[in-house]
Amino acid sequence: MIRYYEDEENADHSVIHLMLNTDCDNHCILCCNDQYDLSSVPVVTVEELNNAKTVLLTGGEPFKNPYFADFVQNLRGQYKNIENLYVFDWESDMLIKTRSGYWYEVECKISLADFKNDFTHKRQKHELLKNGDEKRRRPNFFYYCVPWYLSAKVYPLLPDYAGLIVLKADGKLNEIKQAHCLHLQKYTDEELKLCDKFYYAYRNWKKCVERNQPTAEIKRLKDEIAFLKAEYKAVAGCDIKDAF
Repeated sequence: MIRYYEDEENADHSVIHLMLNTDCDNHCILCCNDQYDLSSVPVVTVEELNNAKTVLLTGGEPFKNPYFADFVQNLRGQYKNIENLYVFDWESDMLIKTRSGYWYEVECKISLADFKNDFTHKRQKHELLKNGDEKRRRPNFFYYCVPWYLSAKVYPLLPDYAGLIVLKADGKLNEIKQAHCLHLQKYTDEELKLCDKFYYAYRNWKKCVERNQPTAEIKRLKDEIAFLKAEYKAVAGCDIKDAF
């Protein structure tokens, strides 16, 4: 049965899923796009983007959008309130969670030296991507993204588990090598502790703002953080462990 999209009651509007396109070659049997009338999905507003802390890009297959690179660059340039977050045990240049629940990680490199250093400085990460570990989580797909002038040099050095996306001179993206599926496991938001990570990112941003704000504004921000902690405890039934 096809359903019309409806915003969930008490939805967290600081997190936005942006559907960039509907085109996809994967044809997943359980794709949730087949369950909805996609014409009923609302268009995001400037106000919503101004209030967002996290934007998850989805589709279809977002990388099939020819203006993907320009869109991401403009999004980060115009909306400074959107912050970086890490989901796995390392910082990622870009993470995309599809509507079907799979995670794509994209590592961006602009020089050959930077690409080679990735395997030295992040050796444990690449061991995990290659071999897996039942006790540690990893994305379902892993890609490198490089500019056109690096593609011929990087391609022969790619590990088997990595895909390659090339940013062409005209600003469009081209998938040169499709990434292998590392695993089919889907992680819940609770397993990845996304709520904690979103909270800490928000709290740390507030602390940075405090340094340049008058006393009255600092008190208001601290009261807001205290309220968030209390709200989290009421929902989760436990305190947020402050590890900072």
